[in-house]
Amino acid sequence: MKKQILITTLFLSFSTTTFANIQCPRKLESYSNIQLQQSLSGDGKKCYLSIHPRDAFETLIYRDYLFTSDGLLLIFNSLKPDEGPGSSGAREFFFFAENFKQYSWKVEGQELIISGFQNLNVAFSLDSAQITKIDGATVQVAKEVNAKNQGGVEFMNPTWPFLDAGFFLGNAPSAYPRRNSTLKNQSQQSCVIQNSQLFNYVGDDPQLKSKAEIAKAAAGKCPGFAL
Repeated sequence: MKKQILITTLFLSFSTTTFANIQCPRKLESYSNIQLQQSLSGDGKKCYLSIHPRDAFETLIYRDYLFTSDGLLLIFNSLKPDEGPGSSGAREFFFFAENFKQYSWKVEGQELIISGFQNLNVAFSLDSAQITKIDGATVQVAKEVNAKNQGGVEFMNPTWPFLDAGFFLGNAPSAYPRRNSTLKNQSQQSCVIQNSQLFNYVGDDPQLKSKAEIAKAAAGKCPGFAL
């Protein structure tokens, strides 16, 4: 089955080692139409948790999700069966990291509830493997997977600040220093800032700057914006 570089590059090494009290044993589990996978990064510093629809093989057109312990929610779109240009894309949301210990999950009714990401509970439909709820915001999910709906997931009226890096075909949107991302806060304010002011670039790996650095960039670009 086709699998995107956007997520597989994050899973180059699996380990059950812990780092800084992170509990992240390797797991691969199934719940109805959900395939859940947990692994530790090769350097032992990040815990990854992915949610993938088990029926994706039928058309190879699907949307799945990757959580990282440092606050990234990546939404991957496989847009067509072949591997050519425009066959995949990603939407990235960056949350300002809380202390992470471990993920946990349980089935409640027709949903799988994920806990441990930014101290939020995130629910997924067992039938569709799509996000249905998140603490502190309303979730809107597009039924269709296509290149026109920006990854197909939006968070409305959040009670927490986050960074929306947008959607990009063929790569992670944060990978480009000259692209813009949008800061959003609990007062429904937004501030558009160039990625070079939000991320440090180590090779091809963008690292989100500290909240204090980002707040300073926002104050310069958008006076009155409260992070």
